[in-house]
Amino acid sequence: MKYDFIRSHRQPFTIAAMCRVFNVSPSGFYEWRARTPSARAQANAALLGEIRRVHREHHENYGAIKTWAR
Repeated sequence: MKYDFIRSHRQPFTIAAMCRVFNVSPSGFYEWRARTPSARAQANAALLGEIRRVHREHHENYGAIKTWAR
């Protein structure tokens, strides 16, 4: 959460200053930034894509019962 904030606010502040404020190391931030998504995050992204596809195919109905009924 801290690293995500640091990444999204790089322009107005320096990374070093924000790391000092949040009491995290700059090397930890750069390591986090280069890290690949976890297996769980990848599975969640795949599932979300499948949910969106099914939602589109079922005329964007809301809810499992309406989607299943079509």
